[in-house]
Amino acid sequence: MEKTGKITVLCLFGGNSTEYEVSCRSFNSVAGNIDEEKFNTVKVGITKSGEWNIYTGSNENIRDLSWINDSENLFPCAIIPRSKTNKKACLCKFTNKKINMDGESFDKINIDVILPIVHGANGEDGSIQGLAKMYEIPCAGSDIIGSVCSFDKVIMKVLCAEIDGINMANYIAFKKYEFDKYPEEIIGRAIEKLKFPMFIKPANAGSSVGIFKVKEQDGKNGVRQAILDAFTYDSKIIIEENINGKEIEVAVIGNDDNLIVSCPGEIKPNAEFYDYDTKYITDTSEKFIPAEIEEETSEKIRELAKKVYMTVGAGGFSRVDFFLGENNKIYFNETNSIPGFTDISMFAKLMMYNENITYKEVVTQIIELALEK
Repeated sequence: MEKTGKITVLCLFGGNSTEYEVSCRSFNSVAGNIDEEKFNTVKVGITKSGEWNIYTGSNENIRDLSWINDSENLFPCAIIPRSKTNKKACLCKFTNKKINMDGESFDKINIDVILPIVHGANGEDGSIQGLAKMYEIPCAGSDIIGSVCSFDKVIMKVLCAEIDGINMANYIAFKKYEFDKYPEEIIGRAIEKLKFPMFIKPANAGSSVGIFKVKEQDGKNGVRQAILDAFTYDSKIIIEENINGKEIEVAVIGNDDNLIVSCPGEIKPNAEFYDYDTKYITDTSEKFIPAEIEEETSEKIRELAKKVYMTVGAGGFSRVDFFLGENNKIYFNETNSIPGFTDISMFAKLMMYNENITYKEVVTQIIELALEK
């Protein structure tokens, strides 16, 4: 690769997860806002089956998911570790030219930083972050621990319960083997402790994938069926009580305790709840930046967002979500270490409003924070 003095960013999109589609849509928005004067970009798409390919075609093909069929612009690739001949890990772009009887030729592309726009399992759960650490490549966002503790809803709640003054919805959690043995006991405990309606969720999934709002005990929309459906996404389930109130989101950028915390934004789903379709398909929701709440409450939410960010070990960037219930009681919901980046997502909108900067400057900050680490 020609030396330009620019930083080379390995941009990952797609992924072997249920959130493949939204990852592609997020990346399309990010790709159009990477500062080309500062960065060279190498786009690498991960297919649903886990194959890695450098993609040199149109970003719009990534958005509409047709990139995987654009064979002329697809090149299999792999990251190789540093060695005696390579001072640092690099990306290998494989070609069809044979150099010997056994192998293929390849081009080496030096990588300075990884920007993972890969939502869900095998992306924001510590997998990509572990790969980056093993190969000694800076990676935007949280490290392994911060990613794991942000992604697993049960671990997240256990950690954040120690934050002074925090409130959370009541919940129970259990593994599939436990439910297989004691289904009636678990269902009974959920109904007694949480009442109806309740939310049944995979413990490890994002983008509201596999979440069910349940209002009755039996039937096709009942507790048992929702649990079985949620188990198709993860082997650990969390069931939470319903909190009536405003849905509030806060964007956070920074490393350690040097943080920028946005004003809270408010989402009105205009649907049963803020599910996957409402977030990424129908876009029926309304968004208010800043949220229509009292200034004192806003400051409390911002302070709690900062504490959550630091408690779970987040880094680089994250979105922290709350509910604002009766009498302005604040409930922490969850945090997302790789929040949605589509053109209708809240994270970038919040940071742009808060700092009076462009989408491009938000992306630049995220990359530079990775290099700073």
